Amino acid sequence: MHYLADRVFVGNAVNNKASPVASQADWLTTFLLARGRSVGFLEFSQMGVLTSSNSNSANAITAAAETSNLGGLGNSIGVLGVGVNNNSSFTNGAFGAYYEAYRMSGSLGGCTGIEIDPINYASLVPINPFAQNAAQTIGLQIAAGASLGTAGQFGASAGLNFWNNDAVFDKGINFGFTAINGTNGTDGNTGEAIAMATGHAITYYYGNNTKSWTLKANIGVNGNYVFSSAGTGSVVVPALTTGTKIFFPSGGILDFNGGAYTVTHSTNLLLFSQGIFATGGITSGGNIRTQNPGAGIGYSAGAGGTVTQATSKSTGMTLNTSTGQITMN
Repeated sequence: MHYLADRVFVGNAVNNKASPVASQADWLTTFLLARGRSVGFLEFSQMGVLTSSNSNSANAITAAAETSNLGGLGNSIGVLGVGVNNNSSFTNGAFGAYYEAYRMSGSLGGCTGIEIDPINYASLVPINPFAQNAAQTIGLQIAAGASLGTAGQFGASAGLNFWNNDAVFDKGINFGFTAINGTNGTDGNTGEAIAMATGHAITYYYGNNTKSWTLKANIGVNGNYVFSSAGTGSVVVPALTTGTKIFFPSGGILDFNGGAYTVTHSTNLLLFSQGIFATGGITSGGNIRTQNPGAGIGYSAGAGGTVTQATSKSTGMTLNTSTGQITMN
């Protein structure tokens, strides 16, 4: 065991003066200052490692750990970072890890802030929102609390936070078309891109702490999928104006919840292929017509019905037809 009670700079980092001065000779600080930073990172580092001009110096630090040397239960961690915010005098931030990646003008390749590739040579172990598994293979595990017990702890603000730090993301989350088990994006099959428990909602905001819409699934296999508006907004499907349809399964119901609603169409026509059944009556401000010349307006089996005028009988009533005939038995 060797102890080194000093700051250590390796590679091109040795050209740094190890103090926040205006000019530094190492390539990283020179690069950062040219980007608009007032200081670099090495000046405040206990250990700094920069790649040198050697053609084999591609990786600054490689760290790896394996579990075969452990004498019992536990974990092996390739890189471990801990940030502790315990300054009560200044508004500081503490980060367990921080990464930057630059794609410069003229470069042919891309850049990635951090890539995580799990490699599973054993077997697929499915998990779901109600069950994890000790043998699971995870790309990124975000867990609050660090297994330190609940006493004295408060909830974390968010598990994943996207924000504008002087630039934007073109997309928030992007799933590659073959990235999800069960489908390749074009075969008509289904894969679970996002798995949530019932009660976990998708909420839309249009201002600071101002909610507009909430989408959630109620509990149970027969629970409803609920669209809740904070105001008077409606669910609009723009494609329906081009001729697509809304399909209801056998036994499905379009329920207006006892209110008075108006159903309109661009030609003021609402067409039912199998007929209309109403237990409380049908009131129309215009004509009620049958499209099929062989069809008619009649009564179900049982006692005969009557054609009734809803207004005063003294005003009279006329039975009329634009085509065909009226037959009275």
